[in-house]
Amino acid sequence: MLSISAALPSERLAALTVLYGGLPAGDRERQLAIALEATQSGALPLDDLLIARQQGQLCGVLPLVRHAGNIAYVWAPVIQQSTHNAEAVADGLLQAASERMDAGQILFTQCLLSPDDSPLVSQRMIRNGFDQRSQLQLLIRGLQTDLQVRPQTRLEEISYTEALRPRFAKVVERSYLQSLDCPALHGVRTAEEALRAHRALTPWEHCHWRLYSRGEEDVAVLLTADVPEQQETEVAYLGVVPEGRGQGYAREMLLGELYRARQAGGLRLHVAVDAQNVYAQQVYREVGFVVGSLLEVYLRIHPDRRRPTDPQVVHSHDQV
Repeated sequence: MLSISAALPSERLAALTVLYGGLPAGDRERQLAIALEATQSGALPLDDLLIARQQGQLCGVLPLVRHAGNIAYVWAPVIQQSTHNAEAVADGLLQAASERMDAGQILFTQCLLSPDDSPLVSQRMIRNGFDQRSQLQLLIRGLQTDLQVRPQTRLEEISYTEALRPRFAKVVERSYLQSLDCPALHGVRTAEEALRAHRALTPWEHCHWRLYSRGEEDVAVLLTADVPEQQETEVAYLGVVPEGRGQGYAREMLLGELYRARQAGGLRLHVAVDAQNVYAQQVYREVGFVVGSLLEVYLRIHPDRRRPTDPQVVHSHDQV
């Protein structure tokens, strides 16, 4: 008999051991130590670490992590090799995760996979509602050799304050319009919810949020976050309003951010871009970003927010 539940604190070590069981010994021990440290610090909450048991024996694991802004991430189910009827166990874990997400009003949930993962893993995700699919390009730009002089810009740069939050949200909302990116999420969450999610992912002292205007018109927003321990900066969001596109504003904003990050001692910037967003890819290439790796994204939208005609794509960056 199959039973699925959230792991008790006393069961989490065994569950994580199964989760990383397929890795080589050294990598397995390292990932387990990282996960336990992140759990103790609160960086990796395990309240929704789901486990499956057959005849009382642990046979499968699926971590589910919720974030602010009513979004969540899941790992693909990890099933023990000796498990009887492994596909039923995988389906049970994903269905249990979906029930928890819907009960918690999670707007959408993402699962990130490697292009090298087995087609079997993809099939499990799709048949259990993670059927909005896309590929992300992870782009990297080193900062070691150039950007000695601050680039010129035609735009006024305005740093974020709480008083300006409605103004930032309005620009983000407008940047969604007529965008070639993330149509599956259009209308799923508001710009305010998106800002709340971005802010929750990084300590605020490492965030750099800026609004860009020309004259009296706000035309773009750029949200970045430093990762000091890795001397990196993540471009979390870049959006340009429809009437501001095609004028080179995104390039100017990125050059300014490259200069800021280098002056702060950073070694590189990284960003995830939807492979279908050719406009964003072109801008990043123009300022020196190169492809580091690829990820496959499987997205599940809450049934109340899902549209029957949703195309199979997922969020990364808006048309710039």
